[in-house]
Amino acid sequence: MRTGCSGSYTGTIQAKAVAVAHSNKKVFVESLDRSFENVCELDLIFNFEEVHHVLSEIISGGMVVETNIADISAAVEESNKTKKSTGLLNVRDDALIKGVWSGVGRGF
Repeated sequence: MRTGCSGSYTGTIQAKAVAVAHSNKKVFVESLDRSFENVCELDLIFNFEEVHHVLSEIISGGMVVETNIADISAAVEESNKTKKSTGLLNVRDDALIKGVWSGVGRGF
């Protein structure tokens, strides 16, 4: 006898996960677009921390916690202002420009 989840139950969970992903994809993309002013692939590559921050404003603990684009953008902007006032913003960008960042903290 087999134990565990039945195929239909697993399929239902997967279908719900796909539905949530599709319905919130627009929120994620529009939030990124507001953060980066017309987001492109290079923004995603070179500003991974901000992309992660936007995503963490939308999803926390595996659950969608915010879908209001204005609220997400305001939270990200407030965090950036705080980082800028404490001098923590653009530390990584400065290091990238100087070529110091390659491999730091990544186990290379």
